[in-house]
Amino acid sequence: MSAGDLNSGIGQLQDSLEKLQAVWSETRQEWRDANSRHFEQEFLRPIALEFSQAYTAIQRLSDVLKQAERDCEPW
Repeated sequence: MSAGDLNSGIGQLQDSLEKLQAVWSETRQEWRDANSRHFEQEFLRPIALEFSQAYTAIQRLSDVLKQAERDCEPW
């Protein structure tokens, strides 16, 4: 596995999160009650927070893997 595989995966996750946020923005135009606020607070906000945390961790892991690949290259 190359470190680039992690970056393409995180890119796909980021695209999906952006699509989810866009669809939610449209949905929120019509759905404005306590249930929609509960749904946003309980489900959507945690997804964004977890993505942010995962993104940071994946970037760190990608850096470590890139360094390991460089260290393992033939002399």
